[in-house]
Amino acid sequence: MTDTPPPLPSRTLDPKSDLDDRRRRRKEREGADRTKSTKAAAVWVLVIALIQVGFGLFTGFSNQKVADQAIANLAQFSDDELLDLEDGTKERAKDLRAAIERERLQMFVVPIGIGVVFLALWLWARKSPLPALSTALALFVTMHAIEAVVEPKSLGRGVIMKVFCTMALIRGIQSALQQRALEQRQAAALVDE
Repeated sequence: MTDTPPPLPSRTLDPKSDLDDRRRRRKEREGADRTKSTKAAAVWVLVIALIQVGFGLFTGFSNQKVADQAIANLAQFSDDELLDLEDGTKERAKDLRAAIERERLQMFVVPIGIGVVFLALWLWARKSPLPALSTALALFVTMHAIEAVVEPKSLGRGVIMKVFCTMALIRGIQSALQQRALEQRQAAALVDE
């Protein structure tokens, strides 16, 4: 008795089957492209986080010298001595020293804190891109809107980076929405089979 190899599966020449295979492969490629686009948007969230942390460190350290000089200038006054400010108000030297120390701390804490939030959003975007990217976009726009109200000149600073970040987040959200719709169609197709 001779061992004969099992017959090779024959490929059907069914055009409908070939068309279905091509459609399935195209949808898989589209899904992979959307996933790449969504991941690229998540990277922008990381970029925003790193920029915020870097900005916090830069402004915090660069303002240290100014704060130290202001504290040194106030050293000549006793704590309860009232000082005339440029806006015509009076303030105790002790209160001015405390305000300078608060501001010194805020220059570090606020931007670095925002950077940490964006870092957390980046980690979340890797698992669940749509809500994380939506939250990141809302935070990014809100943060810059508040900054523009407080300091209108800030609106023009870094405008190119603001536009890039906003557009990347919007594209990522669009991609995540398309990815979700594709996954829902695929799940529905599996149920129908």
